[in-house]
Amino acid sequence: MKILHVVQSLALGGQEILIVRLADALRSRGHEVVVVPLIAGGELEGRLPKHEVHPVPRRPGRDPFLVARLAWAMREHRADVVHTHNDSPLVYGVPAARLAGVPRVIHTKHGAKAPARNAALRTLLCRGLDAFVAVSSETADRARATERVPEGKLVTIANGIPTRDFTANPESRAAIRHELRIGEDAFVVGTLGRLVPEKCPTLLLEAMAPLLLRGAHLLFVGDGPERRALESVVASQKLPRVHLLGARSDASRVLAALDVFALSSQIEGLPLALVEAMATSLAVVSTDVGGIRQATQDTARLVPFGDAESMRSAILELWISPALRASLGASAMARAREHFDFDRVVDSYLRLYRGGQ
Repeated sequence: MKILHVVQSLALGGQEILIVRLADALRSRGHEVVVVPLIAGGELEGRLPKHEVHPVPRRPGRDPFLVARLAWAMREHRADVVHTHNDSPLVYGVPAARLAGVPRVIHTKHGAKAPARNAALRTLLCRGLDAFVAVSSETADRARATERVPEGKLVTIANGIPTRDFTANPESRAAIRHELRIGEDAFVVGTLGRLVPEKCPTLLLEAMAPLLLRGAHLLFVGDGPERRALESVVASQKLPRVHLLGARSDASRVLAALDVFALSSQIEGLPLALVEAMATSLAVVSTDVGGIRQATQDTARLVPFGDAESMRSAILELWISPALRASLGASAMARAREHFDFDRVVDSYLRLYRGGQ
């Protein structure tokens, strides 16, 4: 098959990493893949062969001619399947696929967030899909409510990762801690993801502030507009042991250096970083949003969004109990390998591409 993915960009993020991994896996199984970003020049473009990336840049504001340009690219590549990801690729990619006569059109909603704009248009476009994929049951519920996706077209495929690439690696733990000048016995909490408002990184910093003064370390891996807010709080409160590492390509090594993985998001679908942490045998503390409860089951400590004190208490409980950390981490690793291995994701999408459910 020739499979064409339409994406907003190939910037460094969970959704984009999933798409790159999916392209790699499909290629390894003998299929031809092209990824079409609407914003050119993302950090992950270099992870794909050059002939597999065909940017079709979207012009600022509404771009009525983008549909025609996308349809031309789909015809040029003779796509058997077009797979769009999230809002703008849905709005422009689905009519382009129908204009180009593509036999099968699939869409994936990666997050629970539903933009208010284009709601009626998205509902109409979803009726022209062959299948609509949600990454968690809550995301599926949002799709029913906001896009009004017909039940016969709605499929849930949870995100996955190559679980055996993420393990509790003592060598990586020692190397990263040495790089960051963190002692082997220090207690280290970390998070991985874009520093954007919906991830609420300042909530995690607020929860950790008293613990930092008691000797804990906090790592932020990722970049984005909230970085300035974090730097401002760190400077104004003179908080020690906060490490803003920016975007990194060695997430698996950094995760191995942590004792606890934390998420403070307001909105989530099923974050890849969470599953990566689980596969690394990390105890998890997270806000109870999106598909996180479904993903973790009883292997994590979940707290209400916005409750910094509850998040702090959960992290402190894990700090003072290494046995509890180890127990939760082992359960999380087993669950990740059983339910979120990437081969299952690839198998599920291939069934959809071939016309099944």
